[in-house]
Amino acid sequence: MAFPAIAQTFVIDSLEYKVTDEAKNEVAVSTYTIGLSGDVTIPTEVEYEGVKYKVTSIGDHAFQYCIGLKTIDIPNSISSIGEYAFEYCEGLETINISPSSPIKRIEDNCEYLTIIIEDTTSLVLDTGALSDVKMVLYKNKEEYLIDEPFIYGDNEKEHLIGYFGSDTAIAIPNTVKFIGESVFYRSGARTITIPNSVTYIGKNAFSFCTRLTSINIPESVTTIDTAAFSRCWNLTNVQIPKSVTRIGLNAFYDCEKLADDEYPKQAIYCDLKEKPEGWDITWNYFEYDGTLCHTFWNEKSSLQTNAPDITKIYASEGIIIIDGFTGDISVFNPAGQLILRRTTTDPYTEIAVKAGFYMVTAGENSGRVIVR
Repeated sequence: MAFPAIAQTFVIDSLEYKVTDEAKNEVAVSTYTIGLSGDVTIPTEVEYEGVKYKVTSIGDHAFQYCIGLKTIDIPNSISSIGEYAFEYCEGLETINISPSSPIKRIEDNCEYLTIIIEDTTSLVLDTGALSDVKMVLYKNKEEYLIDEPFIYGDNEKEHLIGYFGSDTAIAIPNTVKFIGESVFYRSGARTITIPNSVTYIGKNAFSFCTRLTSINIPESVTTIDTAAFSRCWNLTNVQIPKSVTRIGLNAFYDCEKLADDEYPKQAIYCDLKEKPEGWDITWNYFEYDGTLCHTFWNEKSSLQTNAPDITKIYASEGIIIIDGFTGDISVFNPAGQLILRRTTTDPYTEIAVKAGFYMVTAGENSGRVIVR
């Protein structure tokens, strides 16, 4: 009785390889081991049991559900990428493709992935396969200007079209006039500062920024486009200036903390006396019951969005967290001895310490915490 041959597989550095051509000693990246995360570089060659194999492809579903994957570097030995190789890689931000890569097509389900291509002379991607991708960035093309972590559509840096940083506090440069579509989509930032140079906030610009609690919209802004702040679930306070003459469909869609009757201060405050004609009828639509977010006309918020956040000092497993403060932080032991001092410019600070009892001061704020 004849049995079908089983393709040989082996694991090296958390990646599983499958032999695809024994005669040529070629392998594909077939899957990954549990725990793979961060930045991954696929090698051009691997060695197993004394045999060297050339890595020539990435198999179907190879990195599927690898939620910890952040960036991946693909060498020019890779000639093909299988279907849905990066499906549901929720943390994947960047694919770096070698300048001389022969890859012609990528199919995936990473809706807001940025693909960075160093050179375009030998690489043409099928745009149909990239219909769900936020941006294909050609680093050497004149129409894009990269000033990390920002990507601009013009040399004057007026049109912001991309952001690939991971800062918890983002300050948009004051050259920017137009914030493009989905620029900060799913950003993990806790604070985002919009300068008074900005006049236009694009579609989905801050959508799914779930850590944002407030946003200061400067008086220079005239347009807030469709779903600009949709699904910012922790956004509790918004102040809209008189300068805003147009707001698109569902600009604050499903911002659930803006629509809770139990918290009257969690609302949208407008400097205008009434809604202008240029604001879509459902600009403040709330998903679950079809109602509108709380809107107070011709009023200033009691929680001014340009004021510092209320400082919170608390502990999690192995760390002390200071949230909503920039400046000098001091940590003392129970005997009152200083064990650490730090100056931070990030309003969210984590300090790793041993388990124990601590007194923490952050400016005029202080608190006692127990770290386990």
